[in-house]
Amino acid sequence: GWEEERRTLSIMESQGRALALSAQHIGLGCWRGDCEGEFKLGSTQLQECVARWQRRLKSASKPLDSEQANIGLASAVAGLAELRYCEASVASRTNREETKRLGNESITLFHQAIDMMEDAKVGYTTRCCEMMKDLGKVYRFLAGFHTQYASLGHQWLEKSLERQQKLMGKRHPNTTNIYRMLGKSVEDEDGDEDEDDQDFVNNEA
Repeated sequence: GWEEERRTLSIMESQGRALALSAQHIGLGCWRGDCEGEFKLGSTQLQECVARWQRRLKSASKPLDSEQANIGLASAVAGLAELRYCEASVASRTNREETKRLGNESITLFHQAIDMMEDAKVGYTTRCCEMMKDLGKVYRFLAGFHTQYASLGHQWLEKSLERQQKLMGKRHPNTTNIYRMLGKSVEDEDGDEDEDDQDFVNNEA
């Protein structure tokens, strides 16, 4: 059924993303293992996930099913974009052109995923904020290849921060992580904590 398929694809995406991060750690010398094999397996997993979401979207008969398929597809595409970034980071040690190719492919995929989320009216979600943050990260990673990439990276991180802060407050770990990436801290910002911030601090105490 629909719910079972959605759970299966969510697991597939999570596995593909985990393989991408594992392969990146291996490729950068942090772990031992088969970097190329894990990248290949993760890519296959995520591409299959994208294809199955696309088929599900075409066969959706209800508006809600179509919306959920769009969101699932966007998340899977972002997972593939994340994998391409991980591949680019490993390639940066030895192959400049491959780094550029993979990085630009990651950027294209992240833009597609974000556009799908916006079209599905779920741009103000933590998953979309994560996509925007990751897109900003890739732009900054490729700043040496294009004069505008550093600026674009900053813009996407700021956009992610604005939405993340509205959703989760200033003190949430995801928010403070984006502050860190921008070279800022929560203490740099003027004004008092909002209620969400205070709730988070109280819950953490």
